[in-house]
Amino acid sequence: MGGVKNVVRYDKTNNQFYSEIYRSLGKGFWGYAGFDISPDASFLSQRSFRVGVYKTLSGFELGTAFSYLKFKTSEVYLIIPTVIFYLPKGIFYSGSLYYSVLSQTYTLLSRLYDREGKLRWFVTLSFGTSSERLQAGEDFFRYRTFSVGGGGEIQLNRRVFLGGEVKYEDRESLYRRYGGEVYVRFSW
Repeated sequence: MGGVKNVVRYDKTNNQFYSEIYRSLGKGFWGYAGFDISPDASFLSQRSFRVGVYKTLSGFELGTAFSYLKFKTSEVYLIIPTVIFYLPKGIFYSGSLYYSVLSQTYTLLSRLYDREGKLRWFVTLSFGTSSERLQAGEDFFRYRTFSVGGGGEIQLNRRVFLGGEVKYEDRESLYRRYGGEVYVRFSW
């Protein structure tokens, strides 16, 4: 899977090219690898790389992932342990802990979703801490974060999906952000 995104934030626009590959690794294991490149990055990472490995067990999956993000003035290393539960009627619950090694901040992301059938939907809830590096040194300001969102997509044909998403985010005293997007996704 791959594509191009046009991301707008504070009246600035960044373009992002991305690609991900998912693959069975045998005997109940699966994994993925992906990368992003943002040639005009002002707020997105200039490039990032991620890889994850998961084990399918009876009724759930356990896994971990690693992500590296290179920004203009900093680097971020994330460790992301995840658990996925299979619920009745094709519904899944996913819980992931995003831990930033350098800033020692975290975000817990919970997601409930249905990836079966022609109509697919999801709801998300996350909370944790984020950080901003101080200009004069190696210290970080840490902020509480909270976000909630949801969305869905409908399968138009075998390879084309039309979707939308809404999201609200509160980053302590820094800002509140909300909005939505509509997209077309192609699968091959």
